[in-house]
Amino acid sequence: MKVLPTYPLTIPVLAKDNADPSTGLEYGTNIGDAGFILKLSDGAVISSKWKAKSFFKGPLNGDAKNPKVLHTPIPAHWFAPDFDDSSWQAANEYTAARVKADVDFSSYDFSSYDFTGANFIWSEDLDLDNTVIFRYTAPKPASFTKTWNADGGIDITNIVSEANLPTLTAPNLFSVNRNGLLPAI
Repeated sequence: MKVLPTYPLTIPVLAKDNADPSTGLEYGTNIGDAGFILKLSDGAVISSKWKAKSFFKGPLNGDAKNPKVLHTPIPAHWFAPDFDDSSWQAANEYTAARVKADVDFSSYDFSSYDFTGANFIWSEDLDLDNTVIFRYTAPKPASFTKTWNADGGIDITNIVSEANLPTLTAPNLFSVNRNGLLPAI
């Protein structure tokens, strides 16, 4: 898939750790850890330049024997380019060793996945924050040249016949805006 960006480009991500929603614990009685790593095909990597905010924390105070959690409602339109994340903290960067995933990333062979230059990120509490939203607004790169002449609302109803694919029901056209995924007008 080729992404045809318009700039500034907002990249919103909702990331979840494997935590029980009522206890915040993983795999029964364990306090977990999380981490998110990403490198885009153009070489862009995630870093502490991203914003992060936790919406599910637990077990509070690290109390695994009497676990309590805090759920904060996820705001509407958190994914919209005009969403105000100005009060959110910068994401924290973590090493693979600190993330302590089931796979030992410190010795994992990433040769088929090029994460060079990328770090894991999460909120300030890697162990107790279980649902985190990240946002980043990428500025237009100096070398960027737009190579297409259509912006949204592209009619793809004939794509099946043009590509000589088996006949299926024509796909619906959608657009994405601050209200979410909507049928195209």
